[in-house]
Amino acid sequence: LSIDLDGVLADTINSVNKIAAKSLKRTFRKEDVTDFDLSKSNLYSDVSPKQIKWFFNEAWRNYTEIKLEDKRIPEILKDLGRYYEIWIVTGTSANDEQIKGWLERNNVFYNKLVHLDGQNQKSENMAKIHIDDYHELALMKPSCETLIILNQPWNREHRETLNGYKNVVYLDSWSEIHKFLI
Repeated sequence: LSIDLDGVLADTINSVNKIAAKSLKRTFRKEDVTDFDLSKSNLYSDVSPKQIKWFFNEAWRNYTEIKLEDKRIPEILKDLGRYYEIWIVTGTSANDEQIKGWLERNNVFYNKLVHLDGQNQKSENMAKIHIDDYHELALMKPSCETLIILNQPWNREHRETLNGYKNVVYLDSWSEIHKFLI
């Protein structure tokens, strides 16, 4: 079982939004993020990719402020660890020390960390079942047998499009993911 970090385990976008709001002096809400690529999202359309990257780097520099996507993740992953080897497969901008610090601080159980250089390598580095928030992975012919997409504001409009993919499952919460996998 492989699991993405940002937007699946870590609620990074809320930290990014807080930093952006402070820097740009306007409101940023998770619900208003309409695209996985923030530079294409209406909310961030006037913000440069370089500045967006800085917001993410700053969020991870202060990783103790990043919350879990769901407070039940530690207990769910501990339970799933009885059935699966759990890999964290991520293309996050965080460094390994920040990632491991965040995972440890939040009691997130895992067996292996696979830190990639961006999203494009992810489709080749998955376990048989992979959980992500990046809907376009389905189009990249991922190496997994089952791709679970965790419903987020930035991937909602693609749910119907991907319904025709036999190996893609959209789930709305970590409770649903847990039920699906057990």
